[in-house]
Amino acid sequence: MKEVVEIHNDMNNIAFKDFTEKDYNIFFSLCFKMKNQSTKNVILTFSELQKLTKEKDLKRFKASLTNTYDKLIKIPVTYKKEGVNGIGKFTFFIDYFIDEDQKQIEISVHKNFEYLLNNFTKNFTKFELEQFVKLRSIYSKGLFRVLKQYNASKWVKLSVKKFRELLCIPETYLIGDINRRVINPAIKELGIYFQDLNIEYIKDGRKTTMFKFTWTKVKQQEKEPIIEIEDVEIKVSENLYTIIEKAKKNRFINPLLTVDNIELLLEMFSEEQLIKGLKYSTKEINHQIEKITYLIKSIKLGNQKASKKIKIIQPEKKVENIQDQGSIEIDEISSLKTEKERIAFLIKESGLATKQRINLMSRLEKIENIDDLNNFIKEVKI
Repeated sequence: MKEVVEIHNDMNNIAFKDFTEKDYNIFFSLCFKMKNQSTKNVILTFSELQKLTKEKDLKRFKASLTNTYDKLIKIPVTYKKEGVNGIGKFTFFIDYFIDEDQKQIEISVHKNFEYLLNNFTKNFTKFELEQFVKLRSIYSKGLFRVLKQYNASKWVKLSVKKFRELLCIPETYLIGDINRRVINPAIKELGIYFQDLNIEYIKDGRKTTMFKFTWTKVKQQEKEPIIEIEDVEIKVSENLYTIIEKAKKNRFINPLLTVDNIELLLEMFSEEQLIKGLKYSTKEINHQIEKITYLIKSIKLGNQKASKKIKIIQPEKKVENIQDQGSIEIDEISSLKTEKERIAFLIKESGLATKQRINLMSRLEKIENIDDLNNFIKEVKI
């Protein structure tokens, strides 16, 4: 039996800002599982959600669960009460607990969100979850839901402004950009589901003001062909984009910063962590690396590295208070420990012969002050 998602049409007016392909897959899989559950607390296993979202890697899936909810709580849904002058806002779920020990998620729907998933008689959209998950472009996923909503009439007309809002298209995109990066790839990908899918550009003078999509019927296919989609984009902040471009100038890191790997890093780290970790890695990685796991470890290390500078105790200065003396020594010891951990990591990943690495690790372990550590670094040229 095919999994069919049913949502109130109001859901199609929500702009899922900053959502990735995986965020969409998780959210609408949750919508499928929460259908007609009212506001009950529901427990869903990781395995059943992984099956629905086609995500086999458990580590990536857990990271995606967290990232999706972090984005969801930033998308408040506005609603009005009948007969009341005012506007309210709420987030989709009031309970969203990820139990890593039991490998399950506990979730319940906000009472004001209940109508979007329950007891439909009219004004609702339905679509096969598997078809939605197979779509690779975030823009295809957005347009897919809109076309499904208007499947009875086989046409829909949207203003350029509304189209931008629903598909979360950057304001910097001109009509040419929208055509090349959004519409053409989406029509190419959605053509396997909507027969004779076409677009008409409606103009006011020379300015395009509306898009009209038409199709003849929804295709029913036993097997769906694999379509290669160009210009599938990952959205990042301008700051992170700048850091990624700088990191690509490091010839050892550049081969690892593929679109797939960047997407993986965005699932594992927040943008703030990535910015800090990539800055650190760009400076520190100066030898050939082959696996993304090395870069991941380096990014983690860059975030763990203490931001405090090493304090040098001046012997000529008299310490009046013994507690002050202890504080200075603790800071220096903490910094020494952090630096030794960093050097140990670089030695382990250096590619040197096992005997050499064991020897260096043994010498590193015996170092007890910053001066000796600095001399060690210069000597071995880590």
